[in-house]
Amino acid sequence: MSFKDNQKQYLKELREGETDEFWDKVALKGARAFVWKTGQESPHSLDVSVQDNSQNESINIDVPSLLQNIFREDYKQKLIYFKLVTASDDQFFTQGQISCSSCEAGDKFSFHPSGQFYKAVKRENCRYQIGGDEKVIVNLAGFDYECFDISAGGLSFLLQMNESELFDKGTEYKNAPIKYNQKRFNIDDLKIVAILFVDMTKNKSKDHVKIDTHAKVCVQFDKINNQVQDDLWLAVNKSLQSQMSVDMKKRQEEMEKKAS
Repeated sequence: MSFKDNQKQYLKELREGETDEFWDKVALKGARAFVWKTGQESPHSLDVSVQDNSQNESINIDVPSLLQNIFREDYKQKLIYFKLVTASDDQFFTQGQISCSSCEAGDKFSFHPSGQFYKAVKRENCRYQIGGDEKVIVNLAGFDYECFDISAGGLSFLLQMNESELFDKGTEYKNAPIKYNQKRFNIDDLKIVAILFVDMTKNKSKDHVKIDTHAKVCVQFDKINNQVQDDLWLAVNKSLQSQMSVDMKKRQEEMEKKAS
């Protein structure tokens, strides 16, 4: 099965103003939550609801009596991962903490999100802004350029302003090799589709922020072997998952420090 025949999912971070979609879906009938902590083999599946006066701060979770001791003791002040699946099969992810309050009817549990919200989205090409120790190099006309971001459908790289005249929009290249860490991919045909001018923060400190303007060269893959595109998609998605894992680990450490 080729890349084009097999749409894949990636996690899109919901920006400010987009998180209302998450809360709207929680309130819909049929939504279920899956919750777990680090090291847990499989998540617990629970019914969820939202109080009218919650102001998008907490979610009621219906914990069966057999699991209540686990939620009271093992989940106390721990970072909890939360996956919401709606009746229409939309999927959202976040993290936070679980609280418990006692009343005559028994214990009531709530989940309080404290991390970023993500939504599983079907898209052919997810884009990865290269970071950490990873390095992606594209070779055009015998010259190497370190990429700023990449997807299975294209890439971009940055140049100093005085180098922007090296490329023209619409220029096409054939048989361009890409070195993605230790892997190599060959793109049959690619084309310069845009040259943008972007401001990048450099040497940021408490009292001083330096902004450098770069030329961003945007490249589209016009022709690529199906297997090469599949392999490149997998490499990009693996990088994205690794990046998200690092980000979530940092947030977990920050929350544990605050709780201690």
